Amino acid sequence: NLNYPKLSSHTSTRICGAEHIEKYGNAGAICNGFPTPSGEVFSPDVTVPQETYPPHAVQGTWGQKIAEGLKFSYDDPKDHLILKGQNAHIDSYSAVFNNLACDGAVTTDASSGEPNSLTCIPKERPFPHETNLPDLLRVSGVKDVYFVGLCLDYCVKYSSIHTAFLGAEAGWNTYVIEDASRPCSPSTFHQSQSKQQMMDSGVKLVSMEMVTA
Repeated sequence: NLNYPKLSSHTSTRICGAEHIEKYGNAGAICNGFPTPSGEVFSPDVTVPQETYPPHAVQGTWGQKIAEGLKFSYDDPKDHLILKGQNAHIDSYSAVFNNLACDGAVTTDASSGEPNSLTCIPKERPFPHETNLPDLLRVSGVKDVYFVGLCLDYCVKYSSIHTAFLGAEAGWNTYVIEDASRPCSPSTFHQSQSKQQMMDSGVKLVSMEMVTA
């Protein structure tokens, strides 16, 4: 939520259940497929690489609260809270599509030896919608969509790429305010690739100075 004239603002937050952490580990584990509560794979023909992270944004804790500096208000009809990542068995980096959009194998970059990041563009309809954010943007008549926050190389990246993907048809422009976002991965390869993937997908990287000028 930025302090300049706007049609509407949207804040998204992940909700991570303890059962997800218990099943897939605290951090760094990769889950391939769409697991059921019993650990079996729903669709053997679907490969969905999912990383796990240290506990964060856990329901009912301070980590789920919205930062006061965002000036979010439940009383402002132009402010909307978008909840994502509510399913314990399929994650959602994006505030648009869940990780079923990431169907595909992870390859390795030959030069660096690091895993290549997926762009997670859905291959066919119906799209695996996670939230009603696209509908809110359409109803609000928004023409410019700005993303900020954490992590630049995960949630911001995928939310912006997916929004640009839909915006090509819906008619809005998608931006990431780079100096109001921060990456989580320490890998410079991963950070650089993520930025390039955003730009290749039609996302415009801008600065706060450019936006507020």
